[in-house]
Amino acid sequence: MIKKLKLYGVRYIIFFIALFIMAFGIVLTVMAELGVDPWSVLHTGIALRTGINLGRVSQITGLIIIVFSLFLGIKPVVGTILNMYFVGFFMDLIMVNKWIPVPYNLLVRWFYLVTGIIVFGIGTGIYLNAKLGSGPRDGLMLGLASLTSWSISRI
Repeated sequence: MIKKLKLYGVRYIIFFIALFIMAFGIVLTVMAELGVDPWSVLHTGIALRTGINLGRVSQITGLIIIVFSLFLGIKPVVGTILNMYFVGFFMDLIMVNKWIPVPYNLLVRWFYLVTGIIVFGIGTGIYLNAKLGSGPRDGLMLGLASLTSWSISRI
């Protein structure tokens, strides 16, 4: 029993580290101002229009996706809720505290973009490997694929 609890503890620690890594990657790509993934385009647009912090917008969007998923019969797991909250929390933590300097030339911006994509991918791989569930956006994609029998690429 103790061994099982330690294993869960390690998985949660890895999971939270991965969420921070993902948030760091997202912030790098956003700060590069050279283009971002579709979800970050949505989040950035809402943040710019409303004045709400980017991480908070990510959290609100995640919550809306979870509620929408529930109507489709897709139930969130603990990792879904933690992902929804903490990726946004870490994004705001990084941005508000200015842990990443503003890039002032194109070479540094390209470095941020490429590094951000790689860092985000590594974080995603680690968080999925912890096996605590997918995030709201991933969960919706997987749930829709399961409900429709369509491939992930089609969803």
